[in-house]
Amino acid sequence: MKRFKNISEFEKLVKDQLENHSSPPPSSIIENFDFSSLKQPSAKTAKIIELIKNPIQAIKIASIVGASATMLFFALENENTPTKGIKSSMPEETYTSAVDSTVNLQNTESIKKELTDIPEEFKIVKNDTTNSLIQPLQPENIPETESPISTKVVEDKSSNANNYTPENIVVSNANPCIGEVITLKSKTKGDWYINNQILSRNTDHIEYKSDSDQPISIDFENEYGETREVIKGFNNGYQIITKKIDPTTYSFSINNQEILVNWYLDGSLIAGNTNKCQLKEKQVGEHIIKTVPLNFPCAKESEATFQVKGTGSIKFFNVFTPNGDGTNDEYPVEIKNYETYQILIYDQIKNQIVFTSNDPNNRWDGSVNNQGENCPPGEYLAKINYTLNGEKAQTKNIKFTLIRP
Repeated sequence: MKRFKNISEFEKLVKDQLENHSSPPPSSIIENFDFSSLKQPSAKTAKIIELIKNPIQAIKIASIVGASATMLFFALENENTPTKGIKSSMPEETYTSAVDSTVNLQNTESIKKELTDIPEEFKIVKNDTTNSLIQPLQPENIPETESPISTKVVEDKSSNANNYTPENIVVSNANPCIGEVITLKSKTKGDWYINNQILSRNTDHIEYKSDSDQPISIDFENEYGETREVIKGFNNGYQIITKKIDPTTYSFSINNQEILVNWYLDGSLIAGNTNKCQLKEKQVGEHIIKTVPLNFPCAKESEATFQVKGTGSIKFFNVFTPNGDGTNDEYPVEIKNYETYQILIYDQIKNQIVFTSNDPNNRWDGSVNNQGENCPPGEYLAKINYTLNGEKAQTKNIKFTLIRP
């Protein structure tokens, strides 16, 4: 069945039919179909509605254009379908009354009388002796099995499989960073809406600047249907969260679980493509942990510092008395949580080593290598090399005095 895109097509069809017939059409049709003074389509539509409210005029028009009153409604349907967000100026009851007056012809005798002025070649109705409805002839382009006229004026596009082809919107980035401009494109022109508010009309693309991390609904609508895209802006800021598990073990994570990053400790890569990591760090002092985002180009690198405190300790003494009284009979070096240890004790007068050990529990008793003759009282030099946990290697030179009775 022919469908009219707008009221102008229907108007042209009627005019062409009036001009092409050899016999003059009824004067009432010519007068009623004079649209020369009407400029707006809505005014023409209103006039058509007034015509088809009168069953006599409806049948006259149908006899001229070679179609049933259904074609009138298809013409009006496309002309008056309300657009999104705009309420139709024609009440629904107007359409309904027009349908009722066209289909339910109550007084067939008055209709027959009214149609007597139509020339024979324009008469497409059959009058019988019963009170049945006057049936217009089927137009050539309408199948015999065509369903009756529907009283629904606004076509449900989603139920019309032949005409409904939703547009696929191409989005440059569905998860833009806040402040990033993205482009949405369609193959055909239509109207664009953001959260049901009109953004642009009759265009095949728009540009949109994301300004929120809340989801935004963008709709595209044209004669083929409606398509929706949801855009969620991305806040490119995040923080590194540091947690100390034990004196040398730390865990790190970022507060935005959508971001994947590479992790660097003091410039060296320690973990990749993850939003958290854990490490053991014994090196005492300040360290820098750095993240480089991988999956969000606009997310920036971030850094955090953490401090590893030393757990080792060492204590030196400057005198000892190897006299066998049980107090200070050995030269002690008290060291805890260490990695390496060595002590060398020199006789400064003879410039020779009198004791050496790598075990802080093995202490000098004042004799040569704890085996030979006793060393004389006086000043001695202890050279101690050591490394506490997590610290750099160090060397201390301690002068102490050996006292004998």
